[in-house]
Amino acid sequence: MEKKRALLRHCTRMGKSGPLSSEKAGHGVSTWNEMAAEPIYDGIMDVNPIDEIMERASVLLGEMAYSEAEKLCVEALGKAKAVGDFDRYARILLPLQETRRLRRQGAVETGTFLVTEKMEVEALLERYPAGCLFLVGDIYGEDEVTKVRKAAFDRGLKVEAMLLNQQDLRAAFEHLMEQRGDAELGRIGRVSTDMTGEERLNALEQCVEAVGDHELAHQRLAEAARALAE
Repeated sequence: MEKKRALLRHCTRMGKSGPLSSEKAGHGVSTWNEMAAEPIYDGIMDVNPIDEIMERASVLLGEMAYSEAEKLCVEALGKAKAVGDFDRYARILLPLQETRRLRRQGAVETGTFLVTEKMEVEALLERYPAGCLFLVGDIYGEDEVTKVRKAAFDRGLKVEAMLLNQQDLRAAFEHLMEQRGDAELGRIGRVSTDMTGEERLNALEQCVEAVGDHELAHQRLAEAARALAE
């Protein structure tokens, strides 16, 4: 918990707060001291209000209140943009991304749900207070997906929503079939040295039956058949 709090504090302080180097953060950024346009303290007790918001976000992140921390990061981002402080704006994005990653992780760990029934936003979030929601495109539109995301954000729910149309489903299906075919061919390749020619042919036949029109699988099966014909 303290480690997470320290991370966001280092990400958001603007002066002698200690460095967050690209090696430590893994985000390819310079240290915050190097990036800072001005110190966090304008005077002994004069603290930039944006930094105060981010310090509160740091506390919430340490308490694993990711959604509330995200809200504060969004608030700070808006204030930085409003006053033209794009140095702070840029540096707020790292902790903002971290809060969103952690919130999405919570949604992913809850489960993935295909929503095929038309529901109002309130009813939808009551049924699915957490998780990754695929809203079927024939039933829902982009505007409704946006409303679900906003309502989930406002309520601090670990919910991710995405529109899923027939084109998306087709692309996902084809990608999965290709991926599974590659994986099965890899498995057969690893054990093929212990197989007879007929066993290899049978294994590749099963692979082709399972993965449809996988081009490489059919080529390997043809090669196995030619090897038996020799």
